[in-house]
Amino acid sequence: LLHNFLSGVIPSEIGNLQSLRVLDLGKNQFMGGLPSSIWKLSKLREMYLYDNGLSGTLPSDIGNLDSLEIFRINNNKFTSSLPDELFNLTKIKQLIISGNTFSGTFSDKIGRLIEVKQLMISKNDFEGQIPSSIGNLFSLIDLRVNGNNFTGTMPASICDLQNETYACIMADCREENNWIQLECSCCVRCCTPGLNGVCYGGEWCWSQ
Repeated sequence: LLHNFLSGVIPSEIGNLQSLRVLDLGKNQFMGGLPSSIWKLSKLREMYLYDNGLSGTLPSDIGNLDSLEIFRINNNKFTSSLPDELFNLTKIKQLIISGNTFSGTFSDKIGRLIEVKQLMISKNDFEGQIPSSIGNLFSLIDLRVNGNNFTGTMPASICDLQNETYACIMADCREENNWIQLECSCCVRCCTPGLNGVCYGGEWCWSQ
C-alpha cells in the first residue's frame, strides 16, 4: 500500500492480520496515533510507516514485535522518549526514526541491537551525550545523529567502529561561529547544528 494517497487513521482491524510479515504504509497521508492492535502483530518482520502525519508515542507494547527486522517511522510527528522495550528487539537491522520529535537522552541500551546495520535518529530532539554502547554494533554501516541536541565528543568506541567498517557517520560537528556542538574526529559528514543544518563532505555517504 506504499504511496497510495491513503488518509485518515490506521484502522484498529489491522490487528486481525496475525500472519502478516510485512506492513508497508509508507508515503501516504495517515494521521493520528497508531492503533494498539498493531503491536499484536507478533510475526511482523518489516514495518514501514515513513512519510505520513502519524503522531503520539511509542508504547512499551512495541516489545511484542520480537521478530521485527526493519522499523521505519521517519518523517512523522511522533513525540516523547523511546520505550526501553524497543531495545529488546534484537533482530532489528534497520532502525530509522529520523524526522520526528523524539526527546530525552538516547538510551545506552542501543548496544543490545547487535544486528543493526542502519541507525538513523537524525532531526529529533535527543540531548545529552551519544552512548558509547553504539560501538558494540559491529554490523553498523550507517549512523546518522545530526539535527539533535547532542553535545560532547563522539565516543572513541564509535570511531573505532568506523575504522573497522568504514561506516557512514553523520553528526553536528561542523564549526559555526567558532563553536562546534559535537566534537567528532571520525565523522564522514559534518553538519551545522539545527533541524535545517547544512552538511558538508562525504557525498557518497549522503547518497546511501
